[in-house]
Amino acid sequence: MITKKALALGASISRTIFVPDDAAQIRDGVRALMAAGSDIVITTAGMSVDPDDVTRRGLAEAGATNLLYGAPFLPGTMLLLGRIAREGGGGGLDPGLGDIRLIGVPACALFFQTTSLDLVLPRVLAGLETTRTDLARMGHGGMCMECKSCTFPKCPFGH
Repeated sequence: MITKKALALGASISRTIFVPDDAAQIRDGVRALMAAGSDIVITTAGMSVDPDDVTRRGLAEAGATNLLYGAPFLPGTMLLLGRIAREGGGGGLDPGLGDIRLIGVPACALFFQTTSLDLVLPRVLAGLETTRTDLARMGHGGMCMECKSCTFPKCPFGH
């Protein structure tokens, strides 16, 4: 589902890695994607507020900073956005900083047609910064109604 959405927006997929819910393996998986030259890293699942979920810890151990966690729209409330500094700087979507963009997508993105990923992925691919204020604005109309004939993005979801 995520690959399909990214490809439809013109992104290329360099690699997909599956790891269990283990902070060290998440950290190592993210580092492997960084070493492969990824500009964006998208993680899935493990984004709830449950203290047993270790995704955020694994991302922090990989160097994630500027984390925004949680968004006022459904499905996809447990969205995470952040950055990881690229060693040596330069390159990436933001050549001035050289950061790798990070999107933590809740598991709902694997099951629902339209989620928070649809609201933030185009912005991230365009190199736009998303702030808490931006997320709050997207909260207006921020509940996907799962219409029988979906017209996203021509609908109130996230607008």
